[in-house]
Amino acid sequence: MQDFKSNFGRWIVGCGLRELIETFGVFLDKLFELSMWVKVYKKEIEGADADSLLRQFVFMGIEKKSIVLEENFGFKPRHSDFIASISLARNCLTHRLGIVDENDCKEENLLRIKWIGLDGFLESESGERKFFDLIMKEPVETFPKGESQFGMIFVERQLEFKEGHVIDIPPKALGEMCYFFQREVQGVWNKAIEYTKIKGIENETVSPSGDA
Repeated sequence: MQDFKSNFGRWIVGCGLRELIETFGVFLDKLFELSMWVKVYKKEIEGADADSLLRQFVFMGIEKKSIVLEENFGFKPRHSDFIASISLARNCLTHRLGIVDENDCKEENLLRIKWIGLDGFLESESGERKFFDLIMKEPVETFPKGESQFGMIFVERQLEFKEGHVIDIPPKALGEMCYFFQREVQGVWNKAIEYTKIKGIENETVSPSGDA
C-alpha cells in the first residue's frame, strides 16, 4: 500500500509538471504569433512566410522556442535555462516513466532541475535573520529582544537526480514551480508588449490573466 501511495503521488506531481510545460509552450506560441504579425504589419516579412515560421515554431521544444524568440524579437523568458531544466524532467516523466537516462543529463550522469522559490525570514533590530519555510508546521520562534520584522526573499532551488534514478519531485516544489512559471509568464509578456511599443503599435496593456 505504501508503494501504491508513493507511486500515485509521483504520478500526480508528474502530471502537474507536464501541464506546466505544455501550457507554457502554448503561451510562447501565441507570443511568437503576436510578434510575428507585428512584423507583417510593419512590412518586415510576408504573411505567408510568417505562417510558415509559426508552423515550425509550434513543434519546437521549450529551450529552442526561447532561443528563436530572442533571435527574432530580442526577448525571451528571464530564466529560460531553468525552464529548460524543468522541461527535461517533464520529458523524462513522459517518455521514460521518470527514470533518468543519458538523454536527460545536461551534465555527466546528472539531471539538475532549477527554479526560483520563496523563503520567509524574521529580522531582528540588529539585522540578524532567521529563515523558515513559508509552509509552517509549527510557530516560528522570534528573537528574544526587541521587535522582529517579517520578510520574504526569492532563492534559487534545485533538485538533482543521477542517471538510472527515478525523478521524485515533492508537492511543495511543484507548487513553487507553478508560482515561478507565473512570474516568468508575466515577465516575458511585459517584454512582448514593450516590443510592440518599440515597433510603434498602440495597445491596451492587459496581463496574461486578462486583468487590465
